[in-house]
Amino acid sequence: MWCSPVVALLIVSIVLQLAAAVMAIVLIHRSGFTFAWALIVVAIVLMTIRRITSLVHLVGTGAAAQAPIGPETIALAISLALFAGLLLLLPALRDLVGSRDRYRDRAHANELLVRESHHHVKNDLQLLSSLVSLQRDETGDDTLRGFLSDLILRIRALSLSHERLYRPTDAESFQFYVQGIIDSVRDAFANGSTRVAVVNEVGDLDLSRDQLLHCGLVLNEALTNTMKHAFTGIANPRVVVRTRFEHGSRVLEIADNGVGLPPSVETDGFGTRLMETIVEAEGWALELESNGGTTVRLVM
Repeated sequence: MWCSPVVALLIVSIVLQLAAAVMAIVLIHRSGFTFAWALIVVAIVLMTIRRITSLVHLVGTGAAAQAPIGPETIALAISLALFAGLLLLLPALRDLVGSRDRYRDRAHANELLVRESHHHVKNDLQLLSSLVSLQRDETGDDTLRGFLSDLILRIRALSLSHERLYRPTDAESFQFYVQGIIDSVRDAFANGSTRVAVVNEVGDLDLSRDQLLHCGLVLNEALTNTMKHAFTGIANPRVVVRTRFEHGSRVLEIADNGVGLPPSVETDGFGTRLMETIVEAEGWALELESNGGTTVRLVM
């Protein structure tokens, strides 16, 4: 009975299906496509269990000699085709995994290159800031000194954006970037504005590189104007920088409790004109409010 052709075909079919299941498990490990290959393994195992059940039934009932050979031949052909297909798939999958690994390595190398370029740009901007600072210290013209001081703050805002783009982990957060600009402006006005409390209440915003640069420049201008003009005669000066979402737009808000806007600032101030130029280029909106202090709202 064990020498029956049908039994022999069943045994060969079972062995091929078990080999195919083992090969599919190997492919799970090599490809990383766990769920898809796991389903294939389950299907092959179920097919194998069905063949084993048929084998046990034929041997147990003694019906192997009378069983038709045609269906088992077809089942064997299916098992053989399945095994051969998985065997032929191994080289192609090896090439696919190799290509994926090479792409991942290139992407990692490009990321390192981009980070390194931002690092070099940051260093160049810091050098430029130092040169402008030396020039400012050499001049006796108060107007020119003020202009150069503002220029240094703008360069530092650009430098901080590049620092955010090349540093990992916490330095990538928008809150970290905003805090860097706050510290830069506060340090620049430390002699006259040491009492100003600047509160950072921003959340994280997903901005492109150019948007980050422009947003940082607007924030720098708003804080600089606040430190310069807002707190004359104010007992407890305070600035709050926050973000919010309104009607599908991202809003950066800089609000102070100072004296409010003088009449000329909205139209004649260089900082305001610079902010308006930036937001026009991005298609954003800039809102200035003066009611018990000044609020600058950048709507993105």
